Amino acid sequence: MSLKDWLERWDKNESQDRLSQVHEKLINRYSDTHRHYHNIDHIAACLNEFNEVEHLLQNPVEVWLAVWFHDVVYDPKAHDNEEWSVDYAEKALREIIGEVTLENISRLIMATKHYRPASDHDSKFIQDIDLTILGGHRDIFDEYEERIRREYSWVPENRFRKGRADILSGFIERSTIYQTKYFRKKYEETARANLYYSISKLKKGI
Repeated sequence: MSLKDWLERWDKNESQDRLSQVHEKLINRYSDTHRHYHNIDHIAACLNEFNEVEHLLQNPVEVWLAVWFHDVVYDPKAHDNEEWSVDYAEKALREIIGEVTLENISRLIMATKHYRPASDHDSKFIQDIDLTILGGHRDIFDEYEERIRREYSWVPENRFRKGRADILSGFIERSTIYQTKYFRKKYEETARANLYYSISKLKKGI
């Protein structure tokens, strides 16, 4: 998360000033006050999970950058945050990395929409990384749900409960929440318990 860690990932021939500016802008965006969950803490948690599976990835640098940029644009009232995050990443990175790498990063960011299970190796991992919060300890999971509610504070209570229950049910209905063996072993059982628990709470208030 630190600037030092960020710079160490890059080729030493790259402009340190330019890379530092990209990092500073990322930190600033993830520190926006309207972000209660999709903030710098979420990125830090994702990067910690990334570090655990880096050796299992086909293109770890691409996944690392996609983790950094996947929520850089976040408006809870919008439905195209990932598309705008791709646009932001392309503008920030175009003069630093190659076109093919940038296209792959864009694909990985789009995978975090979670509309459907991923079809390629690294996209499966970034989807799983993004969902690790579902398998957190109950107190951490409860805090996550509270923070999501705060991000959607403008939504009427009954509407929020129904919509949230529908979203969580979508993950329950999958044969597995996590697509990779590593994350299934680490989080699947706890995640399913958390989701059933949360859905039950949400439906009681409708």
